[in-house]
Order: sequence, then C-alpha cells, then structure tokens
Amino acid sequence: MLGPLWSSFEEHGVTEGTMLELNYLYYAPNRQSAESLKAALEDKADARRSGGFFSRKWVVEGETDSIPVSLEFLGSWLVRMVGLGWQYGCEFDGFEAEMPDP
Repeated sequence: MLGPLWSSFEEHGVTEGTMLELNYLYYAPNRQSAESLKAALEDKADARRSGGFFSRKWVVEGETDSIPVSLEFLGSWLVRMVGLGWQYGCEFDGFEAEMPDP
C-alpha cells in the first residue's frame, strides 16, 4: 500500500533516515472535535474554521518536527494519525512533505 508513496519519495531523493517535516490536515465536524484533536496531537497543530461560503468546516493543520523517515515509520505514523482522527470524529485528509534539495 505504501510502496508507490515510498517510490515517489525515493524519486525525490529521500532515503531511509532522511529528515523531513510532515505537514498534515484533518477536517472536523465541529469546534469541540477540532480542539480535542488539536490537544491530542503531540506536535505543532492549529484548529480553525475554514472560510468557504458553502462548506464551512473546522480544519486542524499541523506539522511534525524534522524526523527521520522510512517506509516502516510512515506506515506506523499514518495508522496513528488516521486513528487519532477517528477517535475524535475527524477525517484525516492527508499529508505532504517538502523534499530535500538534490
């Protein structure tokens, strides 16, 4: 499942142990869920209400510190992040990472 993701990372110069910051995003159904999730996250996170006119939602965004990544780490990190979202009724929308300079 994570094979294509890791292959994409490798194409951008990431190897096991490369230090990356991971930026993530959740959608929350209400302020209470967003604030509870924000408190549960151990890294830098912020909860805010999105500004769309028709679909205003609560958003929780955050980033990790610079951490050494590997295929195994990403697998366990994603399970943890999706599980935290589920625990607080929030949807984990995904993550991104700025790739290192070649």
